[in-house]
Amino acid sequence: MAVVLCLIIGIGLGIYFGVTASINTQGVVDICDTDYCEVNTEDPNCFRCNSQDCREYALYGESMFEAASERTGDLQKCLELCAPYDGAAFGILDGNCGCYSISQCWLRWGDEVNSTNFIGNVYSKRPLQECPQDLCDTVGGLDGRCFTGNTQAYSSYSLSGVNMEEVASSNDVNNKEECLDFCKSHDAAQFLDFQDPKCKCFTGAECWLAWPDETDTSGAEFTGDVYSKKELQVCS
Repeated sequence: MAVVLCLIIGIGLGIYFGVTASINTQGVVDICDTDYCEVNTEDPNCFRCNSQDCREYALYGESMFEAASERTGDLQKCLELCAPYDGAAFGILDGNCGCYSISQCWLRWGDEVNSTNFIGNVYSKRPLQECPQDLCDTVGGLDGRCFTGNTQAYSSYSLSGVNMEEVASSNDVNNKEECLDFCKSHDAAQFLDFQDPKCKCFTGAECWLAWPDETDTSGAEFTGDVYSKKELQVCS
């Protein structure tokens, strides 16, 4: 007898092959109680129906950890690398692949994070719900990426506040990402490529202060950016 092979696209399944096929048996065959991916737990194709754009979401779990990483350069190779685990992330531009265990939900970046350049996708073998809070609320702001949604070029603005205070600095950072991570416990940050120290952290920033018209900000010493975890207005 001919039986339409419908188990592959059954309810609750994490895989879709986009083909219709049939199998022939000599007796009656019952529909299995479990779906394909519950039985074939290490099939890389089981990631494909549960994915999100990296510009909108990351994987998150209170106990989640990165179990493997490699620059695979290819999505299918990434999913194969991550087949023993329950989550994966693949960067389209750099070809980097990360594999994760114990993921719980899709974590929205939120307005405080500039995720424009997060080009890629995250995957889960299990259907996940959206986390109740975005990244910066979840971690209490203690992530350098929470600065990136509110930034200005230093050649246009500096940070200002009546009670603003520089509370930490470092010249050991190699880039702005390391600077923002260094300052993650504070309210505002500054990273300048050609000043010493390159990275400074502040509290009490209240507004963006525009440079006077007579100030020439075209020099190398103005190359860099200033950041705030909270939204600031231009000083009046």
